[in-house]
Amino acid sequence: MIQELGRMHIDIAGITEARLTDNGCNIIDDYTIFHSGGVQHMRGVALVITTALARSVQEWQPISDRLLLARLSHRHGSLTLIVAYAPTEDSSQAEKDDFYHQLGSVLQCSHPHGQLIILGDIHAVTGVERTGYEHVIGPYGSGTPNDNSHRLISFCSTFGLTAAGSWFRRKDIHRWTWISNDGVTRKEIDHMLTRNREIFRSYRTYRGAECAANTDHRLVAATLCIQLTQTCRKSHTPPKFDTDRLCTDDVKAQYTLELSNQFAILDTLPDGTPDTWVTVRTA
Repeated sequence: MIQELGRMHIDIAGITEARLTDNGCNIIDDYTIFHSGGVQHMRGVALVITTALARSVQEWQPISDRLLLARLSHRHGSLTLIVAYAPTEDSSQAEKDDFYHQLGSVLQCSHPHGQLIILGDIHAVTGVERTGYEHVIGPYGSGTPNDNSHRLISFCSTFGLTAAGSWFRRKDIHRWTWISNDGVTRKEIDHMLTRNREIFRSYRTYRGAECAANTDHRLVAATLCIQLTQTCRKSHTPPKFDTDRLCTDDVKAQYTLELSNQFAILDTLPDGTPDTWVTVRTA
């Protein structure tokens, strides 16, 4: 997968169903992988970013086996990336509620004026009906809405998000992100959600991207007009002592007197080691 991302010149990628356990950070070739998983090789999300851009990462936080957050610095502020893996349509209502409640809690803690992008497998189509949701769904939505769609649209409307792909006119071969095993059913269920769609310059699906996992999803790629910057790290250089000043008469006399006073205190301690230890321990 890393080799394929390099071939496709993908700098940042959100991976769902990564199936990596626990949380951690790994480096493979020229990419850094931040992953958040559970105790079993199920679900799991990951953020793959080139090592050069990894220097822009201010912080990253593994939330669950369905959510991962990373904050990157760019020229005019910060960019918050959230990799999300939503429950399927057949999942229980409680599981869906927990996911969107947790995702909403993460958004409430994010900077309201910073750039925000949620990328991942949402398991929902946007539909084409825009009435009342003109800022959520663009003129090029797709699919027949279901329960997951209504949850997605309501969530985006609450937090001021929009489906970036619905604002780009594309051919169907560049739109469908998931193909069923029957080879007939095709849907756009993988999305990039954002507060500001103006930062997107292009958006499409690439059929030619291969993955060793033989996934039924296709790579969704976008070009952003954001210039990431390296995170500034303050150096903690210890101060250098001017030992030459000890050679001057005034400082030398003052230093000798202070040192004598400090050692004079030791005269009050007992002579024996056991008695001295009891005194120090009691103090």
